[in-house]
Amino acid sequence: MRVDPQVATYFTTEPEPLPRRGVTAGSAARRMPPRPALSARLRHTPAATKVTGTFTSLDDTCPAGTRQSRTLYQDGFEKGDLPEPTLTAGFTVAEGLAAEGTRFAQSSLSSATAPAPDKQYHALFLPVLTTSPTSTTVLSLKVRGDYGADTAYIAVNDGNGWIAPSPEWGQVTIDVSSALASPGADRAPGEMDLRFLNYPQTITGTTTLEVDDVQVYLCEPPAATGIRGDFDGDGISDLVGVDTAGVLWATPGRRNGTLGKPFRIGYGWNSMTWLGSPGDLTGDRRPDLLARRNDGVLLLYAGHGMGSFSQARPIGVGWRSMNAIVTPGDTDGDGVPELMARDRLGRLIRWDFAAGGRGLRSRTQVGVGFGVYATMLAPGDLNLDGRGEIVGIRTDGVMLGHYPDAQGRLGRARGMSQGWKPFTAVVGPGDLNGDRRGDLVARRADGSLWSFLTAAVRATGIPAASDANRFRLFG
Repeated sequence: MRVDPQVATYFTTEPEPLPRRGVTAGSAARRMPPRPALSARLRHTPAATKVTGTFTSLDDTCPAGTRQSRTLYQDGFEKGDLPEPTLTAGFTVAEGLAAEGTRFAQSSLSSATAPAPDKQYHALFLPVLTTSPTSTTVLSLKVRGDYGADTAYIAVNDGNGWIAPSPEWGQVTIDVSSALASPGADRAPGEMDLRFLNYPQTITGTTTLEVDDVQVYLCEPPAATGIRGDFDGDGISDLVGVDTAGVLWATPGRRNGTLGKPFRIGYGWNSMTWLGSPGDLTGDRRPDLLARRNDGVLLLYAGHGMGSFSQARPIGVGWRSMNAIVTPGDTDGDGVPELMARDRLGRLIRWDFAAGGRGLRSRTQVGVGFGVYATMLAPGDLNLDGRGEIVGIRTDGVMLGHYPDAQGRLGRARGMSQGWKPFTAVVGPGDLNGDRRGDLVARRADGSLWSFLTAAVRATGIPAASDANRFRLFG
């Protein structure tokens, strides 16, 4: 969107109306309307609408590497009132095709309805809020209206921005932290003074601006749990998959063995022939990701939480010769994850990582005869001895487990279960229910996913999309 430089300079220098004076953050407690439950009459999912100005527009709920942690304010106007009626001018609560529910805030401004010739705007004020200086503060709202590119105006303290025209309900999500970084002379640290304006440079005809579902919330990095495969920081391992477009997804595990809503981790993963989470290699207690490229290069992606990773770093070459790779976690009790792979002769090799995940430092053969397995996986610690196990499934559907001793050597295979032939894929993402034991996820030919919880010794059906077979699943 193009904004006239003179207009942009004028409003940036002295945004109108000026922030309220003499109002402390304590006033925010006067009226905090509860957000109504999501209405069954939600019409559609609004498309993202950008903001030009001093704020950063977001394509998701939170910036990469963070997640929503605490809500400071939310209002869908369903109670029929405005949050600051004594300060707000020109906006009313209207009924009709709202973004959520049936009500929204509306301003229709014309030369006849402008408060004064030198104050030709309508203003919607929110209560003054107090935010955390150590968190990212995000403003989210839905807007609609018949207005120009220099009309729908947002002001947060001394920061400001113009909302792009949106004739249908559009979603605005912006990081407003920059406007809160330095308090003004009339504001306490962390104080947030927020206004929406119907503020055309020139009034021609009637300019309409509608606002709904306003939220202000904090985004923070997820907890660093140190758990293998826990990308969202909730203490439960997640499932990783790549779709046919090469998009990498993480699907959160839930404590009952089911799966939550997938979230994107990255793009361009069609060139990867294997990937998995070894756990934390860099020492920050956040899970990292390993991937083998189709040219045999092994790559390390250092994790920062919520699917955010550093740039790929090569840590090995020649991995095309390995026909199975597993990430069992710590198998020898030294507190550092290991990596295992099977070569064409059926030998199982263990690699130790250098400090900080800087590379692979040693190679040890830990078993032979592993070529009998059609599928190999490493679900994690199955018997709570502090060491990760290796599981194999033969072509006849029999599952066998190999349990490492204190030195990380794998013992003789032990029968675990049978009847795995109907499953087209079986992976071991880690602990799916919080009992510290590794669990399994398997997919049938019809695309349905099933979780197998080790402690409960039972299977739980996971509702799956009909196109689940489009995904290559990884633990």
